[in-house]
Amino acid sequence: MSGALHRRAPATHTTANFEGRTLAFQMPDRGGGPTGPRIRVGRPSRRARTLLMTLGALAVLAMLFVMFAGFWTDWLWYRSVEYSSVFTVTLWTKIGMFAVFGLLMALAVGLNIWLAHRLRPPLSAMSLEQQSLDRYRMGVAPYKKWVLLAITALIGLIAGASASGQWRTWLMWVNGVAFGEKDPQFGMDVAFYAFDLPFYRFLLGFGFAATVLSLIAAALTHYLYGGLRITSPGARATAAATGHLSVLFGIFVSLKAVAYWLDRYGLAVKSSDFKAAGNWTGLRFVDANAYLPAKTILFCIAVICALLFFATLWRRTWQLPVIGFGLMVLSAILIGGLYPAIVQKFQVQPNEQAKEAPYIKKNIEATRKAYDIDSTVPENYSGKATVKSKDQLRKDSDAAASYRLVDPNVVSPTFQQLEQKRKYYQFPVTLDVDRYQGKDTVVGLRELNIKGIPKRNWINDHFTYTHGYGAIMAAGTAVDSTGSPVFTENGLPTSGQAGKYEQRIYYGEKTEQYSIVGGPQKELDYEANGERTTSYKGDSGVSLGNAFNRAAYAVALSEPQILYSGAIGDGSRILYNRTPKERVEAVAPWLTIDGDAYPAVVEGRIQWIVDAYTTTNGYPYASRTTLGDTTTDSLTAGNQTRAVVAQQNQVNYIRNSVKATVDAYDGSVKLYQWDTKDPVLKTWMKAFPGTVLPKDAIKDDLKAHLRYPQDMFKVQRELLTRYHVRDAAQFYSGSDAWQVPADPTNKDGNAVPPYYLSLKMPGDKGQRFSLTTTFTPNGRPNLGAFMAVDADANSKDYGRIRLLRVTSDVPGPAQVQSKLNGLPSVATFVRDMKGADSEIEYGNLLTVPLDGGFLYVEPVYAQGRSALYPLLKKVAVSYIDASKPEGDATKDTTVFEDSLGQALNAVFGVEGQTPPTTPPPTTTPPTQPPATGEAALQQAIADAQKAFADGEAAIKKGDWEAYGKAQQALAEALQRAAAADAERKAAGQGSTDGGS
Repeated sequence: MSGALHRRAPATHTTANFEGRTLAFQMPDRGGGPTGPRIRVGRPSRRARTLLMTLGALAVLAMLFVMFAGFWTDWLWYRSVEYSSVFTVTLWTKIGMFAVFGLLMALAVGLNIWLAHRLRPPLSAMSLEQQSLDRYRMGVAPYKKWVLLAITALIGLIAGASASGQWRTWLMWVNGVAFGEKDPQFGMDVAFYAFDLPFYRFLLGFGFAATVLSLIAAALTHYLYGGLRITSPGARATAAATGHLSVLFGIFVSLKAVAYWLDRYGLAVKSSDFKAAGNWTGLRFVDANAYLPAKTILFCIAVICALLFFATLWRRTWQLPVIGFGLMVLSAILIGGLYPAIVQKFQVQPNEQAKEAPYIKKNIEATRKAYDIDSTVPENYSGKATVKSKDQLRKDSDAAASYRLVDPNVVSPTFQQLEQKRKYYQFPVTLDVDRYQGKDTVVGLRELNIKGIPKRNWINDHFTYTHGYGAIMAAGTAVDSTGSPVFTENGLPTSGQAGKYEQRIYYGEKTEQYSIVGGPQKELDYEANGERTTSYKGDSGVSLGNAFNRAAYAVALSEPQILYSGAIGDGSRILYNRTPKERVEAVAPWLTIDGDAYPAVVEGRIQWIVDAYTTTNGYPYASRTTLGDTTTDSLTAGNQTRAVVAQQNQVNYIRNSVKATVDAYDGSVKLYQWDTKDPVLKTWMKAFPGTVLPKDAIKDDLKAHLRYPQDMFKVQRELLTRYHVRDAAQFYSGSDAWQVPADPTNKDGNAVPPYYLSLKMPGDKGQRFSLTTTFTPNGRPNLGAFMAVDADANSKDYGRIRLLRVTSDVPGPAQVQSKLNGLPSVATFVRDMKGADSEIEYGNLLTVPLDGGFLYVEPVYAQGRSALYPLLKKVAVSYIDASKPEGDATKDTTVFEDSLGQALNAVFGVEGQTPPTTPPPTTTPPTQPPATGEAALQQAIADAQKAFADGEAAIKKGDWEAYGKAQQALAEALQRAAAADAERKAAGQGSTDGGS
């Protein structure tokens, strides 16, 4: 009969009362009683059992040691670099997050499973469904506690592991420092969006996960024990199950109400596509007038719906909560989706510019503040020459910039060929630019190249060849008579302008393998007389003096020889994590690391200087940028050693808040506060006290080598393509949008890299060490703007961005390159070089403002069979004067000459050297005919001797620009001597009477 009930019977029987008769069903014996003859199986001996137990215990211990080895070696490393507090704070934060949230999740799910079991009905409906479930109930019954513990433990472990990954979110929330800036919509401090809102969203997500898992677990338990029925006759749910599940649904809807409320604030940091700005962040008209009120209404509806679910505890019916939940879903569709779409379609689109103008203005102001470009205002620059005298233009061109003829992106093979000295040394693909004695200098470290070791084995790779040797430097503005760089510090060991310093390089960009130093095995080294051996005397690395540490590293590095090798003994230390960026990232895991670490000789040591950034993705109204894409250019594409190391790839706030140094000999890392106002840095300094030194701890010798970072500059220039415009209407129209041009010297289509260059900007009294770039109008090749930032850390205007908006039609980099390639002299040069089996390589195309116009300078290199490295052969110069009418040849003059001096003379139409500034004498001596034959030869030899003497004097003074000019004069004199000698021999006499 339908609805008949039965009481629970022992596990092996099922009974039912049917039409007054009691039926008993014997369950099959699950024990599997004897059905045949017994087979006697011999037990293993005591010795065998002991051996098996011992092996099992050893296997478990080995697995635990493997897991422990990684933790232990990390602790030893952090202690060796004296940043153990970073390890402990991070570790305890992760453990705390894992324990607290793992336990909360386990308790939430476990408590609801226990409660559902406790609220199970004493009687269940007699049906096929319940009979099927009986089998599962009986199977689970003996192991209920263990099943409960296993489920809750597994869920707790997963939840705890997930929560521990949010350690940064927790530390930022608990240590957050106010920005002192309010968002324009809600009046909340920016810190709420940067530090608080991410943590609240994490808590909300955790609450949703706990509620959903508890709801699923409770529903399954109720179903298993008869509280919920799908096909059984009678009510589908017991009152207890109804009340339990309704409370869980009420909690879920309550959390949804909180989510709606937080979504209101989330609109200020929400990303959306907006044709006027591309990747837009913040509220727009439809957000403020449709989504914001919709979120508030939905919040109220969700609160009411949650109360209806909680009321089910007394009403014992699902009718009202289900209706309320349905209305909430319908409201979310209509109010949260359809209504904003109607507002956008009929209210915004007909007059979008006017409607969006106030919100565009907020976005512009916030974005400019967030990227520290709020003080950058475009200055109109006509591109029309204000000086008409050719001689004056030629004179001014010498003072306009220190034209870098030695391109650090091209000459690495030259450094490699001339200064490698040994196959097991190498230079980076792209060298660095620094300043020494006030001059732009190209610098590269001679680092270890493990692939060049003559005989590869474990001892040689990790004990004998352990370090690079020496910093090689060359003047950035001069080459010698062959086109090679003029080295100011070179040799093995090196000597020159750097003076005496520790030349051994144990830590570098190319040093990625571990080395074991300081023990019985000696290392290869150098002194003035040649090769010798040495033993590391630094404090860096982790001691391998005890067997436990050796075992840990043998496991961590998967190298068993570390455990038993005789090359390791007292004093042995292992060096690893040896690249500068890797070390800074490890001791400051909250920083984003600039892609270009560069070396400097500071107080007798080589120091790697690493720029580091604090970022956030939660600055209200500020548009986001993707660091990986924004910082990619023709030099960094495919070059991972120069790629930014980002904690967050998408950010909308960035500051160069930290300058870090890594000692190339002992690997010591120091972090210096650079931006003293940055609230994000202050937050992390509270979280990790004592890790960042104050700004005034930076010594003058180090400060002289600090510079404005490239990746920060790239991010700012990308934002300034749009956000140089401050008028909302003009911003919306996009009529003045720019783009970063592709590198015209490279065919891969990537952006032109910014260039470090000492130059004189309009209005300045002298040259400043700067970082420069160009812009072109969107979709057009002509020059749209020129941007330079004062990159000298000792300058009072450090970080000041100058933006010259070009108001005339001035050719852009691609157009200048195209015109250069079309010159007949270039075509002849290329043909001759290819005929000599040489390859042509264009250097950096430098752009320099000059007297109202623009000067482009580009070194041109050739590399052939006779010289397996690029040599400077030509210099191309183009001067643009937009004041000249179209068709005038002097409007856009491009020349291609043997030297910079010749090219500048030619582009301005000046013969010989720049005229003296003193007035000429009143009586002019008669013009002498040019010397020929023997006289010309003697004059050329005298000029060559003078140029050589001038060069030697310049070296002693450290004036590398004068040295470069002397070398050019020497080359010209030698060419004249060769020509005069040939002319003399052709005449067959000691002199000739012909003119030159």
